[in-house]
Amino acid sequence: MPSSLSVLKMSMAMNKAIKRHRNLWMMVQRTVVK
Repeated sequence: MPSSLSVLKMSMAMNKAIKRHRNLWMMVQRTVVK
């Protein structure tokens, strides 16, 4: 059973990465939406 704390840490790290690489995130979003 995965701990919600590790999931929270992962999502926080992802948010940081997204803010740091907004262009990359926009590219990924476009690909996912497509």
